[in-house]
Amino acid sequence: MVEKARGYGYSQGVNCYSAMDLGGPWRHEGLVLGQASIWAAELRDKDRPFIIERPKVLFNAATNK
Repeated sequence: MVEKARGYGYSQGVNCYSAMDLGGPWRHEGLVLGQASIWAAELRDKDRPFIIERPKVLFNAATNK
């Protein structure tokens, strides 16, 4: 399905980026949550694309978490 750009522009969904340091360099890891995967009963009749913030994930080498 092709979606028209509007508002903040076209959004495919949530992309993932990784780096060994917050200063980068950053590497694009790909799309992890597409617009079609964003679903909830209350969103069923809403117009897409939805604007979504990327979740921030950090790895702690000391705790391996």
